Amino acid sequence: MQEEERLSLREAANALGISEVSARRWIKSGKLKAYKPGLKYLIPKSAVKELLEGSATEDQPDLERIIAMDMTEFAQYIATIDDAAVQGLREQLDAEAARRHSTDLGASQRLAVRSFIAGLDLQVRKEQVTREQLNAIVAAV
Repeated sequence: MQEEERLSLREAANALGISEVSARRWIKSGKLKAYKPGLKYLIPKSAVKELLEGSATEDQPDLERIIAMDMTEFAQYIATIDDAAVQGLREQLDAEAARRHSTDLGASQRLAVRSFIAGLDLQVRKEQVTREQLNAIVAAV
């Protein structure tokens, strides 16, 4: 019986088009299957393939994938969607933050920050805030 090929964290993140930080979050949340026989994660190639095939059928990433993005990825993502989608995402983030508030304050705060950044992106589009100001805030978070 042949053992399945496994990827390093970096290789899996690159294949999925996400950062290594996001890949670690996905592993911790259970979204990405991985093994940690020592100090480093090993990710089965089939787990990456499953996620890629699943995401190919979706027009937009699900809320959990958005939550797992680091702030730079998140800012880049919201810059690619239209105003109505950003507003809908803000509402989803706010609702999820409220739901998690009593059980996981840290997660609730991270969701609130993402909602705030999405709101700033809308202000950039209305020329009330410059893209440079938004990028500076994202970098500071």
